[in-house]
Parts: sequence; structure tokens; C-alpha cells
Amino acid sequence: YAPEAHSATSQTLESTLSWTSDSPFSFATVAQAAWAVILSMRGRTSDPNKDVCFAATVSGRTAPLEGIEDIVGPTITTTPVRLQFNLDDTVSGLLEHVHDQSLSMLPFEHFGLGRIREISSSARDACASVNLLVVQPSQLADGTLPLGLKRMVEEEAVDGLSEPFGLVMECSHN
Repeated sequence: YAPEAHSATSQTLESTLSWTSDSPFSFATVAQAAWAVILSMRGRTSDPNKDVCFAATVSGRTAPLEGIEDIVGPTITTTPVRLQFNLDDTVSGLLEHVHDQSLSMLPFEHFGLGRIREISSSARDACASVNLLVVQPSQLADGTLPLGLKRMVEEEAVDGLSEPFGLVMECSHN
């Protein structure tokens, strides 16, 4: 049996977060921490110790490839993220944990979901996550994405469903 979605609900929240360049944490780190907390609250346990998995799609510009910053075209990569944390931790403690884990994952970012699945049963389970976090690059002044990329609109979706994921959070840093 494989669960299958037959309907979709979409909610757009327009919010502005004041962000300064002197913040010790990147926008992606804050987005991952926030997504982990949101996902942990979907669980039905009152235990403050949380263990969540989600897929994260990032720019992929950290690949160890000379001149990757000059490649014209997308270099995105999607990796499984597993975060274990305690809801009683401080926000700065959670952000530091997410930041440190993200740094430790960088060398493996382009390993590929197919190869990661083969490592172990827990890696296979993490790759099967139905929740996705997408951190988009900053938009240009006219609201379009760099490199001529565009977002899929609901009318372009197959059978009205644009994502094969349970929960999707897309955020961009402007």
C-alpha cells in the first residue's frame, strides 16, 4: 500500500522578516529550524524531545566544482535532513545545532538521494520523507527568479497536484 493524495490545499503567507547581514545564522539555517519545529508540532506526543525528517532543496552552489558560481543554470540539490532537538532548548541553541549539522552535511550534499537511500534502512526512511523545504534564491527587482526560472502555478500542475509531498514550505530571502 502506498498512500496517495487526492486533493491539495495551498496557503500563502506573505511575511517580512527583518534580516541583517550581521546575523550569525544564514537565512537557510533559520528556515530549516523553523520548518523542523513546525513539523515536530504535527506529532501527537507531548515529549519535548523531537526527531523530524524532511527533504531540503537548496541552490547546490557549494559543490566542489571549480567555477560552479559561474554556471548559467540551476545546480539545485535535494538532501534528506534529520534533526533531533528538544523543544525546551533555546532558539539560539537550536539554530546553532542546525547550522553545525548543515556544515557537516556540505561535503555530501551532491551524493544523490538514490545513493543515500542505499546506505542504510534509516537513510532510506529519511529519503522517503513526505515533507519538503525549498529555500529559493533572492528574487530580482521585478519579482522574477534569477536565471529565468519560474515557479509552477497550480494551473500547470498534473491532476491539480503540484507536489508529491505532504507539506511543502517554499521561502525566499530578499
